[in-house]
Amino acid sequence: RDVVGEFSRSTKPFFLDVAFVAPHAGGPRDPEDPSVLPDPTRGRYRMPTTYVAKKYRGRFDAQIDRGAGLPADGGPTEADVSDKPYFFRDYDEPTSAQRAALRTATVQRANAIGAVDTQVGRLVDRLKRLGEWQDTVLVFTSDNGAPHSDGLTALNAPYRGWKATFFEGGIHVPYFMRWPGRIPAGTKIAAPASHFDVFATAAAAATSRRPNSASST
Repeated sequence: RDVVGEFSRSTKPFFLDVAFVAPHAGGPRDPEDPSVLPDPTRGRYRMPTTYVAKKYRGRFDAQIDRGAGLPADGGPTEADVSDKPYFFRDYDEPTSAQRAALRTATVQRANAIGAVDTQVGRLVDRLKRLGEWQDTVLVFTSDNGAPHSDGLTALNAPYRGWKATFFEGGIHVPYFMRWPGRIPAGTKIAAPASHFDVFATAAAAATSRRPNSASST
């Protein structure tokens, strides 16, 4: 369905929220997914993996030779883990099978992000073909940091913490905006920003009156 094309036929401003599932972990599982692994706190468990459609697989397979956070020389991961959560301090050094599983999970996540990149590019191309690009405020962001359940401890580096924590690893996420004629290219803002800010910004960009209250409906 060409939602952008449908909205473009109107003279009124429109708001489009495109929420990608990738690179969120979840099914369906694939034969190449990591097998069941031992875990010091959960016994044996199946590592959460990111599903990648077949047409997006293989893009980064040859470029990633190890799991995120694992040393390039194959040596120990970290000598001092005192700054890590209690459950990570109990982890033994990854076995060869665990290292292979972490590499697979890292490759899958990279391919999933590549799929998002491709789809965002298609959306931008469509806006350009319709003549809407120069009048569009584009916001690209994420809802939270990566979870620790993936076993990829470096996904939120250099920030500490994960999804569902209030450390920066849980709440410090990418936040990009493009607004032709209003935001100069290369602008960086150090002040804290939140997804709540999008509401007022989008309403102002559309020159619409902000309601006194709002709900998810």
